[in-house]
Amino acid sequence: MTRTLQWLIAVVVPLTVFGVCLVLLMVLRLPWTPHAESDRWLMSLSVAAFTGTGIAAPLVWWAGRAKEPDSGEQQSGEITQRAKADRKSRITMAGRDVWVRGGGDEK
Repeated sequence: MTRTLQWLIAVVVPLTVFGVCLVLLMVLRLPWTPHAESDRWLMSLSVAAFTGTGIAAPLVWWAGRAKEPDSGEQQSGEITQRAKADRKSRITMAGRDVWVRGGGDEK
């Protein structure tokens, strides 16, 4: 699943849940709902916001974990870094896909 689709789901689903909760609580006259119109709006908005946020939190976490699209190379998900410095301030450092080598002895 693409990253864009994951974020679309993470945004649209909570908004849909919010809207459905709001409409249901305003249309249905349940015994525990307030009788005054202004109180019903306040209660409906509060419950819909709470429910929408409860749905949004795990979806945003899930969408935030999406990785960048592959560039054709196999990615292991690990990042390793090694560095070596000697007394002459020469540094040899190796990272994931890029190797940066300073002057000096390499072992």
